[in-house]
Amino acid sequence: MKRRCSGLLILIMVMVLVLSGCGESVAETTQKDSLTMIGLLVAESLNPYAGGLSDKIVDHSIFDSIVKFDETGKIVPCLAESWVDEADGKTVTFTLRQDVKFHDGSDLIADDVIFSLETLTAIPINSWMMSYIESWEKIDDYSFTMVKKTPYSKMMNIMAERLYIVPKALYEADLDAFSANPVGTGAYKYISQQEDKSVIMAANENYFMGAPEIKSVTVKPPLDASAAVIALESKEADIIFGVPTMQQSIISDNEDLVLVETAGWAMHMLVLMGENTADSNLRKAIKHAINPENAVLVANEGIGVPATELYAEKVMGDMVGAVPYEGYNLDMSMEFLAKSNYTEALELVISVDSSGAAMAQSIQSDLQKAGIKISIEQLDTNALYGKLMNSELDMAILPMGTHMNGIEEMLAVPIMPPFNAGMSPSEKRVELINAFMAESDAVAREAIVKEALALTIEESDMIPIFEPVFNLAHSKEITNVSPVSAATNVYYLGEVKAAQ
Repeated sequence: MKRRCSGLLILIMVMVLVLSGCGESVAETTQKDSLTMIGLLVAESLNPYAGGLSDKIVDHSIFDSIVKFDETGKIVPCLAESWVDEADGKTVTFTLRQDVKFHDGSDLIADDVIFSLETLTAIPINSWMMSYIESWEKIDDYSFTMVKKTPYSKMMNIMAERLYIVPKALYEADLDAFSANPVGTGAYKYISQQEDKSVIMAANENYFMGAPEIKSVTVKPPLDASAAVIALESKEADIIFGVPTMQQSIISDNEDLVLVETAGWAMHMLVLMGENTADSNLRKAIKHAINPENAVLVANEGIGVPATELYAEKVMGDMVGAVPYEGYNLDMSMEFLAKSNYTEALELVISVDSSGAAMAQSIQSDLQKAGIKISIEQLDTNALYGKLMNSELDMAILPMGTHMNGIEEMLAVPIMPPFNAGMSPSEKRVELINAFMAESDAVAREAIVKEALALTIEESDMIPIFEPVFNLAHSKEITNVSPVSAATNVYYLGEVKAAQ
């Protein structure tokens, strides 16, 4: 009897172990290992240097750059393991990792980086980049230098977003073959492209940062915002971006979905140009009449950060709080208006495209309370920027600032095309701008920048309204989706993990 009980006990223990093992096996096989994302563009080409015909999400999956953004937008190493800022304030010496291979097994060396830089900047649409980058030079197989056009240039940010390192030998040997079957060092290898232009990729198991946890990625062609939300709800997509304000509650109310919001580098600004707004007292009256909190409520259903600085905090950087910014103050507005040359005979016009129409109505209401009458001119985007190029605007609501701009670039806007034809900064302000553009010493430049910032606030031709909030949304089946991707549209899908 005892012997039979012992045998039965052993049998039960074996079954428990087997079932336990099966349970682990099921868990492993059901853990999410594929991902579908709605793309930015239809991938008409798989060559990242095809002049805007490729999808940036696909490009950043197949190719790496020398540096990348972390989740806050800070520049961190990627293919370059380190770099040194040289004494001239402009030259940066990079050291490449020596353990990186392209998908075909060939080694990454500096020749590939130099070739990629040459290919990137040779594209006519990228000619603007040479206002950030002066030159580059190979030192040896694993080191090279790059020289910034100005000491403060956001060269690194441009590299993180736009410089895709391609293998020189393959790219030069047969461009058509490369474009049909792209090879990079990235977290994913190209597999195929479907008839609908969806791109299918598989994990690079030899990736130098570690094999991606998600083994298969599909990037589908873009959908309109409502269709993208439906695709996420129905599990046809795992990540979407740019959820409209009116549909964000759909995501927030769904326990299976996650809405990720982040600040970016942009600020919605009222930019004053031309003779009608040349009077500094009138500009100050306009500035102090505008209530940014009203604009956020009316124009964006309360989603946004009312301006407390001249530019977005990511643009301001270490200058946050360095110069107090005083905005809405109706009493001050009326005092400056009384000193100005404004009469009701002066016709002031705010020009906007459809994205700024509600904001313009809020500003119009605020200015009327201060005794300033304006009309709103709504144009399509091309017409708005056409008028900007031709210096035909009184005032315009424009998104100002990107992750390629620091405070120096933003302060220099009034002397740069096309704004220099319509804006009239004082001679002192222009002197300060030219001074910090030429200053290589960081400490000395910071002092000049601070003075230029104070004068720009005083002259009131750039009036901040609010910082927009950028967003993306994803399934709760995945984690580790970088928040900064919402503001940069640079996605590192190799970092995404399956939720436990």
